[in-house]
Amino acid sequence: MTDDEKERAFLDHAGSLLRESAGRLDESTLADLRAARTHAVTGVVSPVRRGWVWVGTAVAVTAAIVMIFSVWLPSGSRGTVPVPGLENIEDVDLLSGAEEIQFYQDLEFYRWLDNEKDAG
Repeated sequence: MTDDEKERAFLDHAGSLLRESAGRLDESTLADLRAARTHAVTGVVSPVRRGWVWVGTAVAVTAAIVMIFSVWLPSGSRGTVPVPGLENIEDVDLLSGAEEIQFYQDLEFYRWLDNEKDAG
């Protein structure tokens, strides 16, 4: 027996078992199966599901547009938000260091001292 003949015999046997088991189903189950088959063939979508499909599509399109613009815009054209007191990069280095808390408490004094040094 060749592989094609074995496969054909298997499919025939499986089909006969399926038809036999379908013959034993009650009328309620058969009605449910017919309704499900009709629904699948006609492609009817409930209005609630149709609404969620539109929402999902809108969210996906919006996310795609945002990603395209974030990649497409050159990095130099992106705006930066100025942080008061951090005009110089040295300020960032000072604030990100591991100095004692006393330094931060006396920060205004250090600014005054720097201004006096520049003025004098």
